[in-house]
Amino acid sequence: MGVTRRSRDNRIGPLILIFCLLLAYAFNKVHHSGIKAEGINPALALLRDYTLVPLQNAGIATTKLWKNGVAATFAGSRLARENDALKVELISAEAQNRDLTAEQDENVRLRQMLALSQHTATPLLAAEVLSLKPSPNQDTLTINRGVKNGVSTQSVVVSPSGSLVGQVTDATGNSADIILLTDQQSSVGAQITDKSGKSWVAVCQGTHTDLLNMTYLPINADIKAGDRAVTSGLGGVFPKGIPIGVVVSVQTDQNRSIKTAVVRPDVDTNQIDDVFVRQ
Repeated sequence: MGVTRRSRDNRIGPLILIFCLLLAYAFNKVHHSGIKAEGINPALALLRDYTLVPLQNAGIATTKLWKNGVAATFAGSRLARENDALKVELISAEAQNRDLTAEQDENVRLRQMLALSQHTATPLLAAEVLSLKPSPNQDTLTINRGVKNGVSTQSVVVSPSGSLVGQVTDATGNSADIILLTDQQSSVGAQITDKSGKSWVAVCQGTHTDLLNMTYLPINADIKAGDRAVTSGLGGVFPKGIPIGVVVSVQTDQNRSIKTAVVRPDVDTNQIDDVFVRQ
């Protein structure tokens, strides 16, 4: 079987490289021995400049190419694998933190519900929210408890912390609709007690926003931001003393000699998962 031209070239290449390296080594030895014996020999200097130095430079360039090219490629591949592994660990840790936070929030919510049910004389029915604000024009929600569970129209609804949410407007066998206190059609008798201990009674009206307007307060009412508003019990629907929210500002109408307190509800009506229906 004959030897192909490519096979011969493949064998000649390494031999030439080995020969060049040996030649460079020999020139280097002769060069150094010549220097020790009688100084720099012109012939050896010529051989050094045109043979040894180029070969040495080629060797240095080859070494740099290996470090910056092939070795860097392997190192880059290893770093990429390490980065991928770290990303997986980070994603896993973030997921565990989210699960832990959710469990802590659930624990707090359940403790609030338990504490409220234990410290309230009125029987409370726990319910879950099925839909929240299904219509953009109304602030309402639907719960998974109805007539079969003792829910009736005008039943008062509170949050797990005991603050006012709204009242039932319609109830079927297994569900009920609730109008939130922020709805424009919602109003509740409220009172604010100032620092002197005097209570000021007015009507808390929904505005279809995150705030309520406590209107028709006397102009001499000493009410300030930070005062608390609770139900007054007037009107017979909402029992007295249920927390409503906190005053954030007070507006004075000199022409009508009245004040309006802007109240932020304790309950975030955009985030409600569970409620209690007072029975």
